[in-house]
Amino acid sequence: MHVVRELIMVTVNETRYNKSSKRRGSRLTGYCCVSLVLLAASGFAQAPDLTKMDVVLRSVPDGPIARVNGESIPSTAFVDLYSQELRKIEKATSITLPDGERIELALFCMYELVEDELLFQEARTQKIEISPGAVKDAFKAQVKRMETTEAEVVKRLGFSDQDEVLRDIERVLLINKVSEQIVEKSNMEVTDDEVDTLFEEQKGALTQDERLAIRHMFFRASDPKPGTVQESAHDRAKSAMALLRSGQRFEAVWESSSDRMNSGDTGILRAPINTLPPFLVDAAMKLEPNKISGIIQSKAGFHIIQMIDFTPGKEADPEMAKPLLRIRLYGQKANDVIRDYVWELIEGVAEVQQFLDLDNNVPLAERDRR
Repeated sequence: MHVVRELIMVTVNETRYNKSSKRRGSRLTGYCCVSLVLLAASGFAQAPDLTKMDVVLRSVPDGPIARVNGESIPSTAFVDLYSQELRKIEKATSITLPDGERIELALFCMYELVEDELLFQEARTQKIEISPGAVKDAFKAQVKRMETTEAEVVKRLGFSDQDEVLRDIERVLLINKVSEQIVEKSNMEVTDDEVDTLFEEQKGALTQDERLAIRHMFFRASDPKPGTVQESAHDRAKSAMALLRSGQRFEAVWESSSDRMNSGDTGILRAPINTLPPFLVDAAMKLEPNKISGIIQSKAGFHIIQMIDFTPGKEADPEMAKPLLRIRLYGQKANDVIRDYVWELIEGVAEVQQFLDLDNNVPLAERDRR
């Protein structure tokens, strides 16, 4: 058992899992314990092999994951949040996170849960209230966003009944409200100079590149040297061209004749010009919209394209970009204010303990790195 601040010190300021990534109030916390589901499914056969489990999940205790001023945070809440964030990161990066980064993510999730509990307790201490009507309106908004029934929302979020959902919504709204008050009392502001500086830093990313949209047929030649395969690809391209000249629609000929560039190939390429093959760009820029090229040869095979449209590049527009940058800066600074407020509680009056047994499950190499 450790004080939380001893474990999360290395994580709170990590940009990889920073506070600005959290959209406060946008999620309802459903408690679904992945590890318990796995145990229940295999329990009748044999005990699970813990060495094959996630380094974090095998460190989760049977009881609470943490205790904040005597209030327990269920392990299921941690498992749900950690698993959700892990899936998001691995989907976005297409990589499997190593143990060290999983541990950092676990500490971030632990901090998120502790922070929410401290803010919830702070709202109670300050006697902040949320009207039943506001809670019900928030639930109706959630049902509308999910485009389903109230009963289905309860089921999807992992709650047992609607009352449990309403209590969780009330908790989220209380956390939002006390957070707003903390930021308001801090007199935090975003200056014009800060916005101007961020605009200059982000100007390159805000610039819109020239973009091209074309329909594209591809006839793969597996052997770039003269031979039967190459000739077959060329013949197929000529046959497709004949169909186009007879009046058949490009999309229909693509469907029946074209090879697929990859599993996600839809026959349409929409991308910045600087990301497309130059030979396709050169051919497309000579065409009017809806006009079709001749047969184009490349090292990979043969191509036929149809021009859809060309979008010129644009410089970053300060009048459009700066209001959005101001909102982003405000969110980042507000999160910093809230984080500092909670940090003072953790280092001061709050009694915070955590029970994630990382010390006994982290490989020695990772333990040394920490």
